Amino acid sequence: MSIAAAGKDADSILSGPLTARRTIQEVVYQRLSYALMTGQFDPGATLTISYLSELFGTSHMPVREALRRLTAENALETTTTGSSRVPLVTRARLDDICEARVVVERAAVERSIGNIDPPLLRALEHALADHIAAGIEGRIPIMLQKNQEFHFIIYRASGATALVQLIEALGADGNLLCAIASTSRQTLRHLFFSASVA
Repeated sequence: MSIAAAGKDADSILSGPLTARRTIQEVVYQRLSYALMTGQFDPGATLTISYLSELFGTSHMPVREALRRLTAENALETTTTGSSRVPLVTRARLDDICEARVVVERAAVERSIGNIDPPLLRALEHALADHIAAGIEGRIPIMLQKNQEFHFIIYRASGATALVQLIEALGADGNLLCAIASTSRQTLRHLFFSASVA
């Protein structure tokens, strides 16, 4: 399945956050990484250089480099034809990623606790409210983005750049909610509403 056939919103892919002033290569890499972390591509989707170049309005080189980096991080895989593909999600892969994420995310949260000040608390409340509203409205990609935004406010408050980078890499390699959302929107809605009622 190609990215175009995956039925994802191009605006969502182009609107991911940037951490600072970056080269075009870095912008493309960050946008693609963010799109993977927030479930903008279905598992098994083929990402073509020509489509992504057109989407980002760049030459092939920055896209090719971003795909290479994401493949090296195991966020993408290379097919027998040399194309880049979003990995299929298996139970074993999810278990492995989730175990690793528990370790690094716990470490980041523990370091963040003393750094959550009133402005950060307001940002967390805003992200949570947006997350809940998107879930109620059935806007699953926005719900996932707001979930990620909420968590990364906490992780970045740790001041631990290496931990945040590890979390980003693990997120790009397979966000559990994104995998569920890609395979069953109804299952995700059920999980969201069960969790919000409990």
